[in-house]
Amino acid sequence: MTRLAAANGERPDTFASVVLERLTGWLVLPVITLVGLVVNPELRSFGTSSRVALAIAIGTLIVLSLILIAVANPRVGNRFAGSDGWARFANAVHLGVDRFRHNPTAAAAVLAVGFAYQLVVMLGAFAAARVLGLPVGPTAILAFMPAVAIAQVLPISLGGLGVREGAFVLFLHPLGVATEEAIALGILIYAVNLVVSLLGAPAFAIGSRPQRLPA
Repeated sequence: MTRLAAANGERPDTFASVVLERLTGWLVLPVITLVGLVVNPELRSFGTSSRVALAIAIGTLIVLSLILIAVANPRVGNRFAGSDGWARFANAVHLGVDRFRHNPTAAAAVLAVGFAYQLVVMLGAFAAARVLGLPVGPTAILAFMPAVAIAQVLPISLGGLGVREGAFVLFLHPLGVATEEAIALGILIYAVNLVVSLLGAPAFAIGSRPQRLPA
């Protein structure tokens, strides 16, 4: 957010754009999980694994709905204008929701890109499972990988290490995946994402320059 704001000089809009981009995952990921569970009914009969995945998906959608309802109201959202901390987050959501309300095409485009991105991530996870020779099909990835992605962002570990691997153990055990194999999958996916993320390191190292407006 600091880099973007330095480039465009619009701190409130920049903060709002980044917050909304993060919040799209709260919608896209649960929906993908629900689609996976609907497409493959067998995945709904895995006991604790199925219930936890479903609870994560529905719980995330409920939290997202509460946030949007709370800050979408102009009288509520405007109270947080110019605030810091969590109130700044609320104002950013309010600003973004208001912009999307007046430009539904842009909102649809953002969600479309969000779905496309997450489906590519799911494809990468499926490829990692295939490399390890795990009996994990594409619908299982759709149902359980988003739940793993949601769980791993909880601020209880470094980079989701441990949480991600534990979630894979829980979700993939009914598919016949051994504990050590599920842990290996989590570590492999983490390593792949880390390597891909490092491609952006030069841009951060070089920094950004403020845009010069025409006189």
